[in-house]
Amino acid sequence: MSSFDTLKRTLEATGFYSVEPNTPLSAELMTYADEIDRIEAEIDLLKREMFIVTAQDFGLTRNEKLYGREMYDLSTDDRRTILLNRLCITPSDHTVSSMAKVLTSCGLTHFNIYEQKNMEVLTVTGNGHIYSSTQRAWILSQLSQLMPAHLELYVFLNEINWLGLEARNKTWQELDEADLTWYQIDNLKEEE
Repeated sequence: MSSFDTLKRTLEATGFYSVEPNTPLSAELMTYADEIDRIEAEIDLLKREMFIVTAQDFGLTRNEKLYGREMYDLSTDDRRTILLNRLCITPSDHTVSSMAKVLTSCGLTHFNIYEQKNMEVLTVTGNGHIYSSTQRAWILSQLSQLMPAHLELYVFLNEINWLGLEARNKTWQELDEADLTWYQIDNLKEEE
């Protein structure tokens, strides 16, 4: 039932009003009904955006801003997963699977974790070619805040992989002759 019908029925039920089409009362009720419908649509939008699991727009952005980075470059589902993982982190998360949750909450999607228990060291490797330098810097800053302080953490988000090197159209001999460091090789631009 529309807002107009609800208003009309309520007034007519009192016995004092008869809402006929094309009357001033009908026009006034239509004006009220239009505004009520607009407000109800706004309330529905706010309810949807209030919860991460249903948010699609500004609700995700608002929550992402709490953690310092809006992630428009990711799908809505990926953004939700990252936020939900971030909210699930607790001070007692010290297992490797918990560390994977922390990594996911920072936006890492392709990574491996290597644990050296006796040395309390975690090494994380990831495909850096899917992250911009700004994204990598943000990920590293977040990890430094979220990972347990007692662990030594090494994170390698390099672009050096076979696909990345092949895209540069250089042979190993050419790279060797250029006397480049791994950092310089990692930052070579792809040739078109």
